[in-house]
Amino acid sequence: MKKVIRKILIILFIIILVLFVAFNIYTSGYYHAIDCNEYLNSNDNVSVSYDNDNNIWFKPKEEKDDAIIFYPGGLVEHRAYAPIMRKLADEGYLTVICNMPYNLAFFNSNAASQMISSTEFKDKDTFIAGHSLGGAFASRFYQKNSDKLKGLILMAAYSDKDLSKIENAHVLQIYGTLDNVINKSKLEKYKT
Repeated sequence: MKKVIRKILIILFIIILVLFVAFNIYTSGYYHAIDCNEYLNSNDNVSVSYDNDNNIWFKPKEEKDDAIIFYPGGLVEHRAYAPIMRKLADEGYLTVICNMPYNLAFFNSNAASQMISSTEFKDKDTFIAGHSLGGAFASRFYQKNSDKLKGLILMAAYSDKDLSKIENAHVLQIYGTLDNVINKSKLEKYKT
């Protein structure tokens, strides 16, 4: 009996080890940020900084009343979104790109919680935004926290949760008609 239990434990250990290695191989194949360094430097108009969680903050010298918290797409390095978030900061919007463990929003779907409760976001009309898989998790966060947020911005993404029950919901959905990655049937299904 001890030999059977020992063999079962060894097999379980091997299965867990194989799954762990496969997961690390899968997540190491993410999309890297290319040519983004110029957008990650501070200048006279925008201060760029990283917090303890490696989230990227773009703080304009002259801030508007609106702010944006951004969830990156699945297996996309968060720095890859620096050009668009920097341009928004140049226009006066406080923006933050969330750093997700393993480049998957699944592992930190509540990343925006600590930000919207921080002093930087006090008295701001804050939007949560996301691209692709990050958009799906941003929409889930919005569904649960719509009372603390001004709205939701989806980039090449759709919400898999029913947002129609949110009073005064503000949702902007942006996608390309030639996008061959997004599931167009689900995009249509969840549009309302």
